[in-house]
Amino acid sequence: TNAGQRPALVAGVGGVICLSTDGVDDGMLTASVDLTGTDEVTVFSADRKTSDAAIGTVYEFGPNPETTNGSFGLSAPHAAASASYGVRSRGTVLSSASAAGVAAPHTAITTQVADVAGDANTLRVNGAAFASSATDQGSGSFGNQPLYVFRRGGSSLPLAGECYTLPVVVKRLCTPAEIDAVEAVIDQYLGVLP
Repeated sequence: TNAGQRPALVAGVGGVICLSTDGVDDGMLTASVDLTGTDEVTVFSADRKTSDAAIGTVYEFGPNPETTNGSFGLSAPHAAASASYGVRSRGTVLSSASAAGVAAPHTAITTQVADVAGDANTLRVNGAAFASSATDQGSGSFGNQPLYVFRRGGSSLPLAGECYTLPVVVKRLCTPAEIDAVEAVIDQYLGVLP
């Protein structure tokens, strides 16, 4: 990433240090993450969306979950001019789940649970069920791809917001107790859970 495209380190909600994105061209990506052999993931993230004007990519595994097999992602908002969050998951068929009702600025601890064979794609926001889809996701595993943070494929749909934890990807379905425990640890810094 070029220097002008790096998120800035700032004091965010409650003075917590975070990465702040400009909603224009800031983004990050990892080298390929090998999820070959698993079609189940649980992904934890803590972010603040500061605008609902345009679709914002929080994270995406692979360049585009809408067209790339073996991928998943979280957007905030999920659609332009929508007070929403949404998740996508794809084996060989896309599953998308979103819900509205949370206008920017909004701070959230999010948990995505994606299961290709189980046809589950769910999103929790601040400890509560938020959106889900049972659409058939086809087949296959999540593969070996980069994890893009704040921009789709490193080039579009930039997030306008702040990042308090980079996405934590677990190569299995976490139990409800494990999800509660991880969200509680993150919430010690943000205080957004009920």
